[in-house]
Amino acid sequence: MNQKVAIKRPVDFEKPMIELDEVRCAADCQKFLVGVLTTPGFRDQAMKLVDPKGGFFSDAMTETTMAEFIDVQQGPIIETVPDFEILNWRFGIDAGNIAVVKFQATASHCGIPVKGENGMIEPSGKRATWTCAWIFTLKDGKIMQLEKSFDRGSWHYALGLSPWSVMPVQPTFESDNRGA
Repeated sequence: MNQKVAIKRPVDFEKPMIELDEVRCAADCQKFLVGVLTTPGFRDQAMKLVDPKGGFFSDAMTETTMAEFIDVQQGPIIETVPDFEILNWRFGIDAGNIAVVKFQATASHCGIPVKGENGMIEPSGKRATWTCAWIFTLKDGKIMQLEKSFDRGSWHYALGLSPWSVMPVQPTFESDNRGA
């Protein structure tokens, strides 16, 4: 599924996952993704979709639980980025319990400092665009594990933190049709 949409606040959470069929899973993983990324105060709704003791892994953060990811890591950051948008996304699911969402997002760095490769990055107001992939492992109608990876190089370049003299090429969903 490939869609070109700008997703903005707010997100309406209806009910937690109850089935693990492809359509329901796609809707709930997307609901979780959009909610976590765009809805201030999303904690109670997001927790209905996850096993709070389930694992969260990221190439930029340490391993933690889903509850800590929602409460401590993602929540405080996204609430300080009012102009966050998901520009486009692609969703895929295997025949079992793995779902993947690849998306491109954009936002201005305002609010709180975030951890960078060389220490804390103070808010600059600069706008960044990056590509991210979230891999969900599902069990019994809940998100048991989430692994997140994002293009830090483009993000750091946009914020003026990269030594590169030329902006790296941003992957596009139109040209990235492997397996599509």
